[in-house]
Order: sequence, then C-alpha cells, then structure tokens
Amino acid sequence: MSEPTIGDVIAAVLGLRLPAVSELDGRIISAKALAAQLADLTGLAADDAYSSLCYVPDNFLPLLDSPQGWTALACVVAADCGVPEPALRPTLH
Repeated sequence: MSEPTIGDVIAAVLGLRLPAVSELDGRIISAKALAAQLADLTGLAADDAYSSLCYVPDNFLPLLDSPQGWTALACVVAADCGVPEPALRPTLH
C-alpha cells in the first residue's frame, strides 16, 4: 500500500464531522469564559465567580447567550460576591 498524498490527507480532514456542541455545553463554556473575565476584572478567583454563576436562577441562563446578558450576569455575580460591578463590555468576534 502506498503512502497517502497530501491531497488524500486534506480530503480526509475536510471530510471529518465535528460533534455539535449542545446548548448546555455551550452555556457551560460561556459561563467558564465569563468567570475567567470576571476574575481578571474584579480580583475574584475564577472558581468563585463560576460557583456564583452556578447558583443563578434557571431563567437567567439564556443571558449566557448574548453580550448584554454577560454584562447583566457580571453585575449579579459581583453583587453575590460583594465586589464592585465590573466594567464588562463583551463583544462578538
């Protein structure tokens, strides 16, 4: 059997299907990223910020889906942890 060509390798990679990220997984990723940003802005430990996010009411979870929601959640976490509200202004890239 001969060695695969670069074209064969590229075709194989392009043919891969990556698993879709579920809505829950996406929100967990968002919550961890938000917690990391809050840690940088407020001096909180990222784990403390994430823990606070884990206890927000269920109807707040859709706020993880938008930049405006991140700003609102940052204020909720700051109030919960007793730190000043951060100047968080996330953008989409």
